[in-house]
Amino acid sequence: MRQTLLHALVTGSLFGTLALAACGGDVEPRKDEGQGGSGPTGPGSGAGTGTGANGGSVGTSMSTGTAGAGGSLAEACAGACTAIAGCTVGDCTASCASTPPACALDAEPFLDCIAKLTDPATCDMPEECQFALDQWMECRALCVWGGFSGSGDASGGCASLLEADCGAVGAYEVQCENIGDGERSCICLEDGQFIGECIDDEDSACHPRNGCCATVFFVPG
Repeated sequence: MRQTLLHALVTGSLFGTLALAACGGDVEPRKDEGQGGSGPTGPGSGAGTGTGANGGSVGTSMSTGTAGAGGSLAEACAGACTAIAGCTVGDCTASCASTPPACALDAEPFLDCIAKLTDPATCDMPEECQFALDQWMECRALCVWGGFSGSGDASGGCASLLEADCGAVGAYEVQCENIGDGERSCICLEDGQFIGECIDDEDSACHPRNGCCATVFFVPG
């Protein structure tokens, strides 16, 4: 008798609920129904969307990554350009920062070397930076070198001209005069236009790729 009565109560409650729903009654949804999904997150900028159960609202996830090599290149350019600021004309930092992104990792070691080892009073390029410069120029195919000519005089002065296909530059020219104590005062020209001056040592033989003008020519890119 008790079992029969219990069965009747349960059955009646179930039918009542179904009938209420069928007649447009309010049935409280489950708390996990209709919630938006979350999109994936990760480095860089992007958006993710998801749809909740039973036609729930669409959720959106946004993430913003931090700059990688680009930020490092800007810092490296700023450091190197600061080191040679007394020797160059023009906007060194902006020119340097235009380095193609694919070669930024190759440019940074050279720029860091200049920033750390170059004497701002002379801007002479340290020997330790030569390999890094060569690696950077190889990456971006910066220059196709042409003929080289150089000359010296009895006073210890020298001059050189290096032909090249380096984007807008067709020739790098160095003109130096002896100032004593194993040093030369040099002017640096691109296609005959003055772009800077520096103090070189006698070991560089006025060469545009390894003397003090190398920093003036190639730090700005």
